[in-house]
Amino acid sequence: MLLVKNVIFACVHNAGRSQMAAAFFNHFADQSKAVAISAGTEPAEKIHDSVLEAMKEASVDLSSAKPQLLTQELARGADLLITMGCGETCPYVPGLERVDWPLPDPKDKSTDEVYVIRDQIKVQVLGLLEQLDACGHTASRVCGITDDDKKFLQSFEECSLGAKCWTHEAHVRMGWLVMETSPSFDAALDRIRTGIMRFNSSKNSIGYHETITVAFARLINSRRVEGENLAAFLARNSDLLDKNCLKRFYSAETLSSELARKSFVEPDLDGICD
Repeated sequence: MLLVKNVIFACVHNAGRSQMAAAFFNHFADQSKAVAISAGTEPAEKIHDSVLEAMKEASVDLSSAKPQLLTQELARGADLLITMGCGETCPYVPGLERVDWPLPDPKDKSTDEVYVIRDQIKVQVLGLLEQLDACGHTASRVCGITDDDKKFLQSFEECSLGAKCWTHEAHVRMGWLVMETSPSFDAALDRIRTGIMRFNSSKNSIGYHETITVAFARLINSRRVEGENLAAFLARNSDLLDKNCLKRFYSAETLSSELARKSFVEPDLDGICD
């Protein structure tokens, strides 16, 4: 008989990170194999509004969820406790395996910052589900290029993707998908460049930045592994989900220059392998 894995995602207030993690876990899991709950040691009165909005944008409804207290009764029968980077205040349950995900608290963060945290949590959850062999049919990024990936790429290239969906994580997803479906790096870069320019124009968005586009394309391409799916790629390269990751390679002065905006400029701090 197959035993169902029980996972607890916990933080202090159970109003942000742990709620998003449990919701993504149950959304993507085969629940005959694994289920999750979330709780906190000092639960808040409600989930942060910014978290509700961010999860709604990701097609996961948290409107009926409520913060709850982490009790011994909840912990009983659990197989794994995942805490959310809250340091010494993180919950601890004697005898229960604990893993910490060092993630920033979304409280009082801007919308863009909350979206970044949400996307980081999603990647972590998908990686955990792979480790537990508990991916369900809705885990759209776990089995190579799926129909959902194809629809996403098509909506980007046809400019029908919603502006709010065009997050930094969506940029990285698009870049990986284009690389995987193009015959060469040059062909992929041309699709990425043309697609971003056309998409930005359709949304009356800010201008195009050549160095940022080419640098991210080179980073994504240099880290691809044959046969690897998107979830595994993102779990292995979670630093790419930080929209400021190019600061490792470029000084602020170089990246903000007009020359870098109009044409590709080589990194002045650290090289990017091709």
